Amino acid sequence: MQSDALGEDLWSRIDRNCAASASASTADGGHDLLNQADLTVGGGAEGAKVAGFDAGADDYLAKPFYTEELLARVRALLRRAAGLASSEIEIGPLRIDTRASRVTVDGNPVKLTSLEYRLLSYLAHHKGKVVSRTELVEHLYDQDFDRDSNTIEVFVGRLRKKLDTDLIQTVRGLGYCLDDAPAKHD
Repeated sequence: MQSDALGEDLWSRIDRNCAASASASTADGGHDLLNQADLTVGGGAEGAKVAGFDAGADDYLAKPFYTEELLARVRALLRRAAGLASSEIEIGPLRIDTRASRVTVDGNPVKLTSLEYRLLSYLAHHKGKVVSRTELVEHLYDQDFDRDSNTIEVFVGRLRKKLDTDLIQTVRGLGYCLDDAPAKHD
């Protein structure tokens, strides 16, 4: 169960675990969707639940609650707010099961590191949109990460090899785009 003393850590976990879902179709990293997907946390009294829903909440979680349940509810709300009803994302031959953190290409499983998965998932939630290297660094790493490092380029190179597709496109000077439309890499 979650105590108020751990609230900051909880929001940090929500940010880390849900950022890809939250940022789908937003340029500001998903903050608009976080505002749209209201989850009210409060006491379990029926009147409080009704008041929460009447105030515009999409869901209500009564205290005490388990952190993992809260994270699952936030992910579900963010998927709905982003128009993603399913936990699976399909782009051409690529399929990402966000609930199980599994990736397949043409039905064949692809083994990814956690950072490779997070990068791919983030790009998939932004399908067809250019995502800057800076945005990817901010999504994957803490604030004290060396932003001049070439790790994003390395991860993209590894993903291209592991996926064996041309889905990840480089947009010179802007970033990367995951799309099923054929394109050449710069």
